[in-house]
Amino acid sequence: MNLSFLGINGSIQSKESGNVSFIAAKSSHFILFETSGALCSDIRKAGFDPLNLDAVIISHCHIDHIYAFPSLIHNLWLLGRKRALPVFANPDAIEKAKMLFNLFALPQKRDMFAVSFNAIESEQFAAGEFHIKPFAVEHCFPTTGFSEASGAFTYFADCNVSWSIPAFCNKTKVLIHEAGGTADEEKALNEKGHSSARQAALRAKQINASKLCLVHLPFDVDPCAMLAEAAYQFSDVTIPELLEKIEIGLENG
Repeated sequence: MNLSFLGINGSIQSKESGNVSFIAAKSSHFILFETSGALCSDIRKAGFDPLNLDAVIISHCHIDHIYAFPSLIHNLWLLGRKRALPVFANPDAIEKAKMLFNLFALPQKRDMFAVSFNAIESEQFAAGEFHIKPFAVEHCFPTTGFSEASGAFTYFADCNVSWSIPAFCNKTKVLIHEAGGTADEEKALNEKGHSSARQAALRAKQINASKLCLVHLPFDVDPCAMLAEAAYQFSDVTIPELLEKIEIGLENG
């Protein structure tokens, strides 16, 4: 099992990276978290065939997490996809995804493959070869976090730190956590539903994670400063290199 990050930035893109989006893969098949960037191009750069995409998962309907959704569907249709594509998100994000799907008249495309929109809240669901446990996090808009059932990875999407972590997140191998800035900005970050790099590291320590990946980074803050303050609190922390595969070893394979 491995993770590949297609983008790691927050709302504003930088010359180094687009907005957050990442792949979780087993063999050649994979699922996609968040829909930002030039997805089919980025998926190929990560070494995958876009037609092998098994499912799309979206944490919330803020523009930087969902804007590329209709383009992804259009590209897959042009590439000749036939099999259905399930999309999972909380009810608010599902409605926005449906709106984008219809806005560009995608259902009217000849031989358009089926897209199933699945509104999820707290029940575990199957996405391709993965089983995912969703849970609510606190942000300025309804937002969902996700934990892979075997404990391989957990994704804390945009969120502050004033919510209770589900017990099943404990001892996750890789924690993917947003970091909207540094500790000197914490009050403002928290009020807007975000966390600092320091707080992300404390969360990693709290749930006994093995590794912390900082994402949703601000374009105008030194990433080295964010990495340093997180590393002071938690030993194995990284800002993922784009397209680099992060292998996750599990006892049961």
